[in-house]
Amino acid sequence: QGTISGLRQRIAQLEQDIVYYRQVVSEETEDTGLVIGQFDISATESPRRYRYKLVMRQQDADGDTFLTGHANVNLIGNSNEGQRIIPLREVSPDEDQLDIRLRFKYFQNIEGELALPEGFEPERVQIAAVSVEPVEKNINQDFSWVVEGE
Repeated sequence: QGTISGLRQRIAQLEQDIVYYRQVVSEETEDTGLVIGQFDISATESPRRYRYKLVMRQQDADGDTFLTGHANVNLIGNSNEGQRIIPLREVSPDEDQLDIRLRFKYFQNIEGELALPEGFEPERVQIAAVSVEPVEKNINQDFSWVVEGE
């Protein structure tokens, strides 16, 4: 009887947890507009050269509305002079603007290669994005410098 009673209490607690987490998830999925779908860094054959891929997407895209805005990507790390912030355009020939233009219906891939300067050890990648249409929204998110394949 004691075991059954304990299990029933445990089941009741788990059911309460499920209700709570469903509310959290539904609040997140009801959010519309610009979101960061993924950010990946992978090693290349050359030392200190990496491939990056950032996927920006439109939550609840209807297929008719273009999302417009821009994104900034910065590498944050340490060098001989202390902490340093390097914009992606300074280390990647694939990006020539500080503001990476966003215009898409469902998603947009931002990808290319980057070369780290000598003496710079990255710690994280900072992504700041702004959408103007269809919903004004600002996103600021940091990703740890984690390289696939290392």
